[in-house]
Amino acid sequence: MAITWDYLAGFTDGEGYIGQYGRGAKITWGQKDEKQLWAVKQFLEAQGLHPTWNKISPKPPLRPNAIFMLHLCRREDVVRTVEKLFPLLILKSPNCAKVLAWHKQHPPKKHFKPIDVDRLRQLVADGWSAKRIGQMFDCKEGRISNIARAAGIKLNCGGGNWIDGRQIPARTEEEAKLQHRAKERIAICSDCGSSCYRYFHRCRKCADKRRVGKPHDVLNGRWAMKYPRCVLCGTKDSKHVGKGHCSKCRQKERYNANMQTKRKAHRDS
Repeated sequence: MAITWDYLAGFTDGEGYIGQYGRGAKITWGQKDEKQLWAVKQFLEAQGLHPTWNKISPKPPLRPNAIFMLHLCRREDVVRTVEKLFPLLILKSPNCAKVLAWHKQHPPKKHFKPIDVDRLRQLVADGWSAKRIGQMFDCKEGRISNIARAAGIKLNCGGGNWIDGRQIPARTEEEAKLQHRAKERIAICSDCGSSCYRYFHRCRKCADKRRVGKPHDVLNGRWAMKYPRCVLCGTKDSKHVGKGHCSKCRQKERYNANMQTKRKAHRDS
């Protein structure tokens, strides 16, 4: 015997659930008999709906047998099924009224609007990115990617040059050279007075001259900037490390300080 909407209404009154669950409405049927629920699933699929199936494993002693669950979660599927079952239900007809009222109060979001695939293919051919196409269709980038994948459209992604969300062809070597020569040299070098690129204070030659040999030029043969020799040992054989101390004296200072700390800790213990 074939399943009808009248049979499904009675089955829903006894073994079903209709109501709001989470972010939307939902219809659920639970049954220990897998064959009976599988027949309901085939009937729903024959009506063009999209039911989902899952199994809750047994957990003795509280749940000795497995429970099979059938769900309708898509907005269009729930509305269509509720409208069919509403005049046939007895116990759960108030639930159907609540679900229909909830759907009227909460219209679908923007990214559920239909998208013209032909226009999408033309925008991709013109070089627009998925993000900008999503802004044009007033939806998210992920929805554009899913529709393009289903339609066999390859989106523009990866490297290359982009201007305002649109991919432009790469420059040739000749174009790159012409653009490099056309750079404005409006800045003036502060050392030699010649022209240099904007946002720079010196030309390349003057900058290289200042960079080479700077420490030796600053010291000019002295041991340190402010000290002619070490203030502790009075020699300048070792390198200056700071505050007028040579490297050997600084090492002795650190060693003595560490030994004093260890002796103090030993006395306190």
